[in-house]
Amino acid sequence: MEDEILITCALRFDGHKYQQQTGFDAKKAIDSFFSNQQWGLRPLELLATFFLLQRSLYKYDLQYEPKDSNFRKVFRSLFFECVDLDIPEEYQQKEYVQAWDSQYKPDLENVKNIVKTNY
Repeated sequence: MEDEILITCALRFDGHKYQQQTGFDAKKAIDSFFSNQQWGLRPLELLATFFLLQRSLYKYDLQYEPKDSNFRKVFRSLFFECVDLDIPEEYQQKEYVQAWDSQYKPDLENVKNIVKTNY
């Protein structure tokens, strides 16, 4: 259940589009977080980092990371940074926004507690 929550939340935002339009470097943001344990990012940068880390963890180069890896811990921390952020219309991935709004948002405190239990 936690994976579905995290994935749906992250994919609400089209991080690829944001990255292409702005040149934002999520890897640099993640490396900086590992160094100083603070994000220091604007909301759209947080959402892009959350999205791009999701793609890495569930589809690309980090998919074999164990559940207790630092990358997965960072991913969960980004959930708490991003869960209450609104997604601007131009970056919405409608399928995931609709799924989030219908399946998770109505019971948001319980959803947060599910992720917090594993955090």
